[in-house]
Amino acid sequence: MASMNIPEDINTRAEAMWRIISQKIDFRGKRVIDLGCGGGEMLWRAYVAGAKKVLGVDKENKLDKLFHADFLSFLCEDINTDKDAVLLIASDYDIALCFSVLPYLGDIPATFKWMSDNFPLCLIEAQYEPEPYNVGVSEDSEMYSLLRNNGFKCATWLGQTYVEDRDTHRSIWACSKGNLRL
Repeated sequence: MASMNIPEDINTRAEAMWRIISQKIDFRGKRVIDLGCGGGEMLWRAYVAGAKKVLGVDKENKLDKLFHADFLSFLCEDINTDKDAVLLIASDYDIALCFSVLPYLGDIPATFKWMSDNFPLCLIEAQYEPEPYNVGVSEDSEMYSLLRNNGFKCATWLGQTYVEDRDTHRSIWACSKGNLRL
């Protein structure tokens, strides 16, 4: 698996996001689902890092223009309006990724509750800057409270990335309903 190459034409922040999470999370042998996978950049990285199964969920099929591979399944669903479709397969996954997608969901607290109820470990990226696409909080302490108040017993800040074209930072969190083992 380690000899597999990640496509060159992927999200420019994927490398920075991956650097943050891969220092703390061991993907070997894990089943990883990406809620709002976009082009599947993080799935590629998880697979190359040893994930035994990956699944991308997005409302638009953006994967086919980048790659086709047998290891990658694709479910074309909108996770905001059809959570039941994802719920049917949620128990099959150890780690849920949710990067750059929260602002597009209608009810963030309900989404956090749903995620905490269905996945052992969630890696969540949130932006706080005052722009149209933030999560309604303005700092890490507020995000910590939002996560804790909506089902996550443990929430650990892993780091942040910089979004150059918006001049904003986004924080990455590891969250769990039970004890968080990084």
